[in-house]
Amino acid sequence: MTATEFMSGKREIFGIGKESSYGGAVSPTIRLGINAEFTPNNENDWQETRGAGTDTLEQTYQIGNKTVGGTLKFVPNDWMMLVFAIGKTTNTGSAPTTHTFGNNPEFSLYSFTLERAIQATTDRVRTYEGCQCNRFTIEWAASASTGGMGNFITCSMDLMAENVTNGTSTTDLVAPTYAGWQARNVVLTLNTTAKANLIRGRIVIDNHLSDGRYAYYSANSRYKGESQPQYRTTTGEFVLHYTDDTEFDFFDAGTVIGGTNTIVFNRGTNDTLTGTFTNLRIVSASDPTTLDGFNQVTLRWIADSVAWVCVDTNNQTYIV
Repeated sequence: MTATEFMSGKREIFGIGKESSYGGAVSPTIRLGINAEFTPNNENDWQETRGAGTDTLEQTYQIGNKTVGGTLKFVPNDWMMLVFAIGKTTNTGSAPTTHTFGNNPEFSLYSFTLERAIQATTDRVRTYEGCQCNRFTIEWAASASTGGMGNFITCSMDLMAENVTNGTSTTDLVAPTYAGWQARNVVLTLNTTAKANLIRGRIVIDNHLSDGRYAYYSANSRYKGESQPQYRTTTGEFVLHYTDDTEFDFFDAGTVIGGTNTIVFNRGTNDTLTGTFTNLRIVSASDPTTLDGFNQVTLRWIADSVAWVCVDTNNQTYIV
């Protein structure tokens, strides 16, 4: 009797490669190392043809656009994937190296190839080409009881891609050995005061990509073209144990929070990612009664922008 081999999700390997031109698939050079998973959103748009003039209730269909993409979620070993959400980096120094994330090119984003290798006796390899980051989310929670995610920081990228192909050849990449970033590495500073009572939080960078569809015939006319960021918003929420009126007063004032406002992911000496907020504003400060525990305040916020700088003790050269 021959046993049926089922595909195990924990055996999947994810590789990333920056494309030199949109949709030009490349071999991956970066491997995502911890808890990486992909939720595809692939769809063929079959168009109904209802005006055939036949005496029947049934429809017929013609193939339309092919939509490819999904959500890539992972625990970061480093912050290189931010390049695809924000833009190029400037790398300076060595041991450590400082990476300043910029908005250049301002009105376009790097595209990349995503290789999803589903390992088995015969590997199944999905290659997504022309991937672009529509939305990048960073989330953390101090413990499973305060958010359900446990201690790891998680990143997720909502991707729009040109096409996906199937194969059996897996690119051999060395897994990163750096530790995953954890919620205990997060330091939030509001109005120049570090918030020791932070429980969990979320930061969302949204590029509001265009759909990349144009009325222009080509050999790949079912596929979308390159998407462009129409505008960028940075929003999110911070959840803190309620200790006094400080956070509510940020909301009540209805103004930009003064002083220094930063989020620092700090894993040790020369091993940090710092986000500095420009014009941070509180949209709402919900602090409902909690009868079976401590009251919490959820600050929903918006900012004009966030300037990101990474100091890397591992002396990596980030994508430029």
